[in-house]
Amino acid sequence: MTGLTLRCLLLSVTGAIIVSGLQSFIGCQGKTRRDDDLAAAICARDSSRLFATFDKHTILRRGPLVYLSIRCDGYMNSFVFQSKGTPEYPSLELIRDTIRCPVLPEMRDPMVSAEAYVIKYAQSILQYMDSSRVREVTSEFMAQGIQLKIYMTDQSELYYISNADSLNANWQKSLATMDKIDGHWYATHRTK
Repeated sequence: MTGLTLRCLLLSVTGAIIVSGLQSFIGCQGKTRRDDDLAAAICARDSSRLFATFDKHTILRRGPLVYLSIRCDGYMNSFVFQSKGTPEYPSLELIRDTIRCPVLPEMRDPMVSAEAYVIKYAQSILQYMDSSRVREVTSEFMAQGIQLKIYMTDQSELYYISNADSLNANWQKSLATMDKIDGHWYATHRTK
């Protein structure tokens, strides 16, 4: 990473995360047809943190590789990590990055390198995913009106849709089969 890239990376997006966390939804308060499902339970417990953590993020795990992409201002920053260590003591190694805009909260410790900071950021997201039983997250459907799609470990899925009326016909059909948890959160359920 170049000095300019590192500086760009370290600019604060904390304000955007805070604003995202304070958006109009209060939480997943509604009842679903299947209240015992993981997606609905996690959303009911932690909706504002889910949104604040994953908004504009895509996190995919493919074998020992972890892909993290963060969207901002029409651009996307991408990071690829190699998982190292053991399940008890996991670690990540940054093997590739593409930085196009500032995306991470401001680094507080000037003694920490930018690479170490990016790794720590990714590890904190992965730890939250594991504790919430989230398998993967994607923001790839934003242009179609699906702000977040969260894949749970039990094969259920959570969707954050800011304006359901703006969805295309195919997504409207899919939405009709989902449980509405609140004004913005929807869930599908695993097949048994």
